[in-house]
Amino acid sequence: MRSRFTVVAMFLLLVLVFIGPSTPRAEAVLNDAGLTDVGSLKPHDTILIQRESDFDVTNGVSSGNGTYHDPYIIENLAIASHDANGIHITGTDSHFIIRNCEITGKDWHEGIVFETVKNGIVENCQIEHNDDGIRIDVCTNITIKSSIFKYNDRSGVSVESSKTITIKLNNCSSNYENGISLRYCRDTVVELNNLIQNSGKGISIYECNNIKVRSNDLEDNHASALYCSDSWNILIFMNDFYMNNDEAMRFQSTTGSRIANNEVVKNSMYDGHAIEMHSYCRYNTIENNTIIENGEGGIWLTTCSYNTIINNFIEGNNDYGLGLSEHSHGNRIHHNSFYDNDGRDAQAYDDGENFWNDTNQEGNYWSDYPDRYPFAKTEDGIWSVAYEMDSDYSVKGKDNYPLVGDYKRTTSDPVPGLMIGAMVLMVVVFLIVLIVYVERSSRRKKEKEDEDVEELDYYNYE
Repeated sequence: MRSRFTVVAMFLLLVLVFIGPSTPRAEAVLNDAGLTDVGSLKPHDTILIQRESDFDVTNGVSSGNGTYHDPYIIENLAIASHDANGIHITGTDSHFIIRNCEITGKDWHEGIVFETVKNGIVENCQIEHNDDGIRIDVCTNITIKSSIFKYNDRSGVSVESSKTITIKLNNCSSNYENGISLRYCRDTVVELNNLIQNSGKGISIYECNNIKVRSNDLEDNHASALYCSDSWNILIFMNDFYMNNDEAMRFQSTTGSRIANNEVVKNSMYDGHAIEMHSYCRYNTIENNTIIENGEGGIWLTTCSYNTIINNFIEGNNDYGLGLSEHSHGNRIHHNSFYDNDGRDAQAYDDGENFWNDTNQEGNYWSDYPDRYPFAKTEDGIWSVAYEMDSDYSVKGKDNYPLVGDYKRTTSDPVPGLMIGAMVLMVVVFLIVLIVYVERSSRRKKEKEDEDVEELDYYNYE
């Protein structure tokens, strides 16, 4: 028994050692909504709820009393929103869930509308061929999840003047304007959605505060995959941007935001750079992104100042890996890796007064440095001659401390580096203590049995 337990414990230990430290990138899952067979959905007229008392059987409510623990349930309905909005709820605070419904429309009607509503959930629904798939105005505490929003004339999900909204695990694709549109919103999370082949933008953010856009898949959208204007405190984290026609990300007048750990590959097929900032974007951080083979170029800042660009891997873009133009100044750029970007002479452009190193006098890695400066020497991992940027003016940016070796990027997300490692260590220690305890208990038990046998033999001898 002891031997068998030891083998099992050691096997678990080996499994933890091999899989514990690895933290695969979060990816949005193409969600098929898992709807009940359409034939089993119950046809229902359009629903209009204008007061709490309207949550009743005639409006599709099958159960619940409107409390947090027992919300009203509207489910398993097939609604044709041809003459009115499919489901329209206004002016309620009761908790409710709309789930497993199919809403199909035409002309200028919405699939679902919430106005001045609190405490609603939409899940596992399929909403197609409407004006907006769902429109949320002046609402609080709304969750939209695990649903399909396709072929709508405007946006799949449109949210305006609302707060504490969660939009996750949805497929917002092939809409004729945007996949998801946020205007005048705050404290909102957009995560794990698929935003593919929308005729406009994948995600549009306008005059918003404290928005988190995490782990979404944005692919083959016809305009900017993500557009953000006149906003602040925006987090764009661990998203995949692939083969979007224009910019992967375009920012205008955005402040105090963070763009980190994104995969930005083969975008800007027709226009724009992979990441563009315009019109006085300030105090933003662009870090730990992988920016590869984009059609126009990597990162470009126009009239933007006091931003930080660090730890990015920028390779094989068809224009400059990084450009700073038209009075962009005070930006700090360091510990980025530039490989084979197709600028005029250099891999970067700078006609302003910017800092291409950190306060420890370390700059960036440039793959073409040995070819441009064949007689430069090295000391303490730094080249002796500054790397000069291209510019159309007399002022040219310089990396005065170019790195000899590629800087190893580190993630700023504490979960993979610290928490996972600590958890693995704790489990390992626990298993070791458990193994020692069981073995000692078995030894003591065996010793006690031997003592009992000896005592029994003594009495039998007497």
